[in-house]
Amino acid sequence: MLSVVPDTGVLVSGAINSQGNPYRIIKAWRDGELSLVVCPQLLDELRSVLARPRLRHFISEEDGQEFGDALALAADVRDNPDVIPGLVPDDPGDDYLVALARETGADYLLASDQHLVGLESPRPPVIAPSVLVGELERRRVEAHELGG
Repeated sequence: MLSVVPDTGVLVSGAINSQGNPYRIIKAWRDGELSLVVCPQLLDELRSVLARPRLRHFISEEDGQEFGDALALAADVRDNPDVIPGLVPDDPGDDYLVALARETGADYLLASDQHLVGLESPRPPVIAPSVLVGELERRRVEAHELGG
Protein backbone atom coordinates (compact mmCIF):
# COMPACT_ATOMS: atom_id res chain seq x y z
CA MET A 1 0.00 0.00 0.00
CA LEU A 2 1.26 3.45 -0.87
CA SER A 3 2.05 5.77 2.00
CA VAL A 4 1.51 9.46 1.24
CA VAL A 5 1.97 12.69 3.19
CA PRO A 6 -0.59 15.14 1.77
CA ASP A 7 -0.17 18.88 1.95
CA THR A 8 -3.03 20.86 3.42
CA GLY A 9 -4.08 22.32 0.07
CA VAL A 10 -4.74 18.87 -1.40
CA LEU A 11 -6.79 17.86 1.64
CA VAL A 12 -8.82 21.08 1.56
CA SER A 13 -9.49 20.67 -2.17
CA GLY A 14 -10.61 17.09 -1.61
CA ALA A 15 -12.89 18.12 1.25
CA ILE A 16 -14.64 21.01 -0.50
CA ASN A 17 -15.01 19.67 -4.04
CA SER A 18 -16.34 16.23 -4.95
CA GLN A 19 -14.82 16.55 -8.41
CA GLY A 20 -11.18 16.33 -9.34
CA ASN A 21 -8.08 14.47 -8.31
CA PRO A 22 -7.84 15.58 -4.65
CA TYR A 23 -11.32 14.14 -4.06
CA ARG A 24 -10.34 10.92 -5.87
CA ILE A 25 -7.36 10.63 -3.52
CA ILE A 26 -9.54 11.08 -0.43
CA LYS A 27 -11.89 8.42 -1.81
CA ALA A 28 -8.95 6.05 -2.47
CA TRP A 29 -7.83 6.57 1.13
CA ARG A 30 -11.33 5.86 2.43
CA ASP A 31 -11.45 2.75 0.22
CA GLY A 32 -8.18 1.49 1.73
CA GLU A 33 -6.06 1.91 -1.40
CA LEU A 34 -3.49 4.15 0.25
CA SER A 35 -2.37 5.40 3.61
CA LEU A 36 -2.46 9.12 4.41
CA VAL A 37 0.27 10.03 6.88
CA VAL A 38 -0.49 13.11 8.96
CA CYS A 39 0.70 14.72 12.19
CA PRO A 40 -0.94 17.02 14.75
CA GLN A 41 0.57 20.11 13.08
CA LEU A 42 -0.95 19.16 9.71
CA LEU A 43 -4.31 18.39 11.31
CA ASP A 44 -4.31 21.74 13.14
CA GLU A 45 -3.46 23.58 9.92
CA LEU A 46 -6.22 21.72 8.06
CA ARG A 47 -8.83 22.51 10.69
CA SER A 48 -7.77 26.15 10.73
CA VAL A 49 -8.12 26.47 6.95
CA LEU A 50 -11.46 24.64 6.84
CA ALA A 51 -12.80 26.97 9.57
CA ARG A 52 -12.19 30.10 7.46
CA PRO A 53 -15.39 32.01 6.70
CA ARG A 54 -14.51 32.33 3.00
CA LEU A 55 -14.91 28.54 2.64
CA ARG A 56 -18.54 28.54 3.88
CA HIS A 57 -19.71 28.61 0.24
CA PHE A 58 -17.99 25.24 -0.25
CA ILE A 59 -18.17 23.41 3.08
CA SER A 60 -19.99 23.97 6.36
CA GLU A 61 -17.94 24.50 9.48
CA GLU A 62 -19.39 21.27 10.86
CA ASP A 63 -18.46 19.25 7.77
CA GLY A 64 -14.96 20.72 7.87
CA GLN A 65 -14.60 19.68 11.51
CA GLU A 66 -15.93 16.19 10.71
CA PHE A 67 -13.40 15.84 7.89
CA GLY A 68 -10.54 16.79 10.23
CA ASP A 69 -11.86 14.40 12.88
CA ALA A 70 -12.09 11.55 10.35
CA LEU A 71 -8.46 12.08 9.39
CA ALA A 72 -7.41 12.20 13.03
CA LEU A 73 -9.18 8.88 13.66
CA ALA A 74 -8.46 6.91 10.48
CA ALA A 75 -5.28 8.29 8.95
CA ASP A 76 -1.80 7.20 9.99
CA VAL A 77 -1.23 9.88 12.64
CA ARG A 78 2.41 10.32 13.62
CA ASP A 79 4.17 12.68 15.99
CA ASN A 80 5.17 16.08 14.68
CA PRO A 81 8.53 15.63 12.96
CA ASP A 82 11.86 17.13 13.92
CA VAL A 83 12.01 19.96 11.40
CA ILE A 84 15.18 20.70 9.51
CA PRO A 85 15.09 24.36 8.44
CA GLY A 86 15.62 25.06 4.76
CA LEU A 87 13.95 21.99 3.27
CA VAL A 88 11.48 24.23 1.45
CA PRO A 89 13.34 27.49 0.78
CA ASP A 90 10.34 29.27 -0.79
CA ASP A 91 7.97 28.39 2.09
CA PRO A 92 9.68 27.47 5.38
CA GLY A 93 6.25 26.78 6.86
CA ASP A 94 6.16 23.60 4.78
CA ASP A 95 9.51 22.27 6.03
CA TYR A 96 7.56 20.06 8.42
CA LEU A 97 5.81 18.26 5.54
CA VAL A 98 9.09 17.19 3.96
CA ALA A 99 10.44 16.22 7.39
CA LEU A 100 7.30 14.16 8.11
CA ALA A 101 7.54 12.36 4.78
CA ARG A 102 11.21 11.57 5.40
CA GLU A 103 10.82 10.48 9.02
CA THR A 104 7.90 8.17 8.25
CA GLY A 105 9.38 6.66 5.11
CA ALA A 106 6.41 7.79 3.02
CA ASP A 107 6.46 6.87 -0.65
CA TYR A 108 5.44 10.37 -1.70
CA LEU A 109 4.76 13.88 -0.55
CA LEU A 110 1.54 14.89 -2.28
CA ALA A 111 1.28 18.56 -3.18
CA SER A 112 -0.18 20.97 -5.67
CA ASP A 113 1.89 23.96 -4.53
CA GLN A 114 4.69 24.78 -6.95
CA HIS A 115 7.16 25.53 -4.15
CA LEU A 116 6.86 21.85 -3.15
CA VAL A 117 6.40 20.23 -6.56
CA GLY A 118 9.34 22.27 -7.88
CA LEU A 119 11.85 21.14 -5.25
CA GLU A 120 15.07 19.80 -6.75
CA SER A 121 15.68 16.11 -6.04
CA PRO A 122 13.24 15.87 -3.13
CA ARG A 123 13.33 12.84 -0.90
CA PRO A 124 10.76 11.32 -1.03
CA PRO A 125 9.48 12.47 -4.41
CA VAL A 126 6.89 15.25 -4.43
CA ILE A 127 4.05 14.48 -6.81
CA ALA A 128 0.91 16.26 -7.91
CA PRO A 129 -2.53 14.75 -7.28
CA SER A 130 -2.93 13.89 -10.97
CA VAL A 131 0.23 11.77 -10.87
CA LEU A 132 -0.97 9.85 -7.81
CA VAL A 133 -4.40 9.25 -9.34
CA GLY A 134 -2.66 7.88 -12.45
CA GLU A 135 -0.53 5.54 -10.33
CA LEU A 136 -3.55 4.33 -8.37
CA GLU A 137 -5.40 3.62 -11.63
CA ARG A 138 -2.39 1.73 -13.01
CA ARG A 139 -2.28 -0.36 -9.83
CA ARG A 140 -6.01 -1.12 -10.10
CA VAL A 141 -5.57 -2.30 -13.69
CA GLU A 142 -2.58 -4.46 -12.76
CA ALA A 143 -4.47 -5.99 -9.82
CA HIS A 144 -7.46 -6.70 -12.05
CA GLU A 145 -5.27 -8.33 -14.71
CA LEU A 146 -3.52 -10.48 -12.11
CA GLY A 147 -6.79 -11.46 -10.48
CA GLY A 148 -8.69 -12.43 -13.55
